[in-house]
Amino acid sequence: EAAQASGAGLTRLIELQLRYELAWLQKDLKALREVGTLASTLMTVESLQEQAYATIQRWVCDRSRVGALTAAGFAAAVEKAKGDLRGLVPRLGDLLREILTLRQALLVHPGPYGGLGPELKTLLPADFVEQVPFGQLPQLPRYLKAMKVRADRWKQNPIKDRERAGQLAPYVAAIAEVGGLPGGGGYRWMVEELRVSLFAQELGTAEPVSTVKLDRILADLRTGARPAPAGAGASAPVPIVVAVVPSP
Repeated sequence: EAAQASGAGLTRLIELQLRYELAWLQKDLKALREVGTLASTLMTVESLQEQAYATIQRWVCDRSRVGALTAAGFAAAVEKAKGDLRGLVPRLGDLLREILTLRQALLVHPGPYGGLGPELKTLLPADFVEQVPFGQLPQLPRYLKAMKVRADRWKQNPIKDRERAGQLAPYVAAIAEVGGLPGGGGYRWMVEELRVSLFAQELGTAEPVSTVKLDRILADLRTGARPAPAGAGASAPVPIVVAVVPSP
């Protein structure tokens, strides 16, 4: 109980130390109006700004930033948070522009595969800016590019496309089962990495991934043995590596 209360307290203390920076952040986020047109079919500009503030605040005030529970450790975490906020909004604007442009291209793709629409809606719901962990947002363009690669190719070999979709399906279905468990959020992004490895290997994955690895993680989640690894809460993008998955 003490550890839980201390964690919540640390989050609040960081927020108080960043009150001026967070106030400026709210003002700076008005610049996201520049991508408002691209977001118009998902959300209003005001909602976009509110969601962006919520996810950044949650990320920058995260209790995990504080390593050692000492005055020096806390001060270092606050200074790191201040540094992370500098110049953040323009970079976020560029990232959201890329994400929303890719989404628009998929919406009008001339040869969509079956299920593209629902997949796109699941990956980018109307509140995706707030719901996707801030550290995971930079991975979204790669996931969207993988969807486009599949849409561009599936007609060349529809049988292989169906086989790979069949490989992916049970892991997608398991997201609803384990999503609320400790580590379930990490599992959800591992499934996205598997989707990339199956349909667009050339884009690479954030970490090596395979059906064997996901089976093991899923079994552990179901028994409560350990949470799934993932970069979902990371403060920096994860290096991209190519993880080869043999064709079925």
